[in-house]
Amino acid sequence: MHLCLENHSKNLVALWQGKYKGLDEGSESYRIPDNVWERIGLETALAGNTIPSSFGCRTPNIWTEKHLFTAEDWAFWMIHIAPYLLRNRFNRPKYYRHFKKFNSILKRTVQYSFTEQGLDELEQDIVEYVKEYEIIYYQFSAQRLPTCPLTLHALLHIPYDIRNNGPPCNNWTFIMERWCGSLLPAIKSRKEPFACLALRQFQAAQLFEVINRYNLAELMPARRDMNVPSLHEKRSLSIRRPLSVAQSSHGWVSSHKRCHAGGKVRIGNGGDLIRGAVAQENGQRSIRDASFVHYELFADANAHRPRAKEDFVRTVYYGRLEYILHCTIPPNPISNNSEPETILFAVITTCDTQGRDATLELTYFKTVTSYIEIVDLASICAVVGRIRVGTTEPQWAIVDRSGSWARTVFTDDSLATNMSQQGEL
Repeated sequence: MHLCLENHSKNLVALWQGKYKGLDEGSESYRIPDNVWERIGLETALAGNTIPSSFGCRTPNIWTEKHLFTAEDWAFWMIHIAPYLLRNRFNRPKYYRHFKKFNSILKRTVQYSFTEQGLDELEQDIVEYVKEYEIIYYQFSAQRLPTCPLTLHALLHIPYDIRNNGPPCNNWTFIMERWCGSLLPAIKSRKEPFACLALRQFQAAQLFEVINRYNLAELMPARRDMNVPSLHEKRSLSIRRPLSVAQSSHGWVSSHKRCHAGGKVRIGNGGDLIRGAVAQENGQRSIRDASFVHYELFADANAHRPRAKEDFVRTVYYGRLEYILHCTIPPNPISNNSEPETILFAVITTCDTQGRDATLELTYFKTVTSYIEIVDLASICAVVGRIRVGTTEPQWAIVDRSGSWARTVFTDDSLATNMSQQGEL
């Protein structure tokens, strides 16, 4: 956390802004002009409107509010935002390519698991990154030694530490930092700060004991089951629009049967809350947009060749979830359906991303298309965010965090309960 995010990442940005320990660029030209940084900062701040709140807090303006950045902000900016906002912003492409190597190192160091081969490759990439860093920023000049702090050398030890201690997400200090942050407001006396801290921890332990002893968890603001919709979500989903069903994937046609449209859904096992456009338009425009999704379908690679045999390939798509269809199929003896069956469909307006996967490469689209498709709700994999980049020909960049890396998500498990709740979609 401190090594990569609050030290090296911060130093890189200071170098690019020309504010690193009074040093100039030397023989290189890696500094990004101030007017470009103003645009980068504005795009960073505006991204908060189109990035779901489940991704974290709004990222501050990195040009005017960099002092407000936390380790969580640095992680999100460096991994998800910077690859888009720094593209074509340097004078020479080699500086962006060097940053992308650091971006790749960051992503791999926060993975949940590693292989020996993967660690060998990570070790080699870090060595190459440090060597290039010394060429670009240190330039082998005694006057530029401040560009090589101890944290730069410490990067070389990351693979060794992973081999000995396991994935960094199992032992990083985010949890302790957040706990310390919860204690700081308790310090009311400069003369006796430690007494204030001790009293705060004593009161927290006392409250937890009272809750457990008298079974008061249901009266406290406990962390609810992430798989069960909240009361607010249930009310939002209870506002349904009747829609006539023309045809379903089961092949039956009915003009008198009806289905209902819902506005929200949460992916199971503690997944993200997705808020369809119909819920966004329901007087909730101030809420951060969580309507764009990553979904996957099997597409026929030979669809353009009518006589060729089908070759179905799993393909990644992105689009805006308009609403959710909650359809009930009546019993049908022809298809051996003896009981009514409930089918959930997602009505999605697609984005032309040409099958790119934003977890693997930079993915853009200019606008949502006029094409709407109805897919199985289970095909939705994750909610995604967007960043508007560019001025002359602006386009949207996809922020997809559904990769195999850990996330800096904080929850209070001390008040968690095993309440048996029943909820519908």
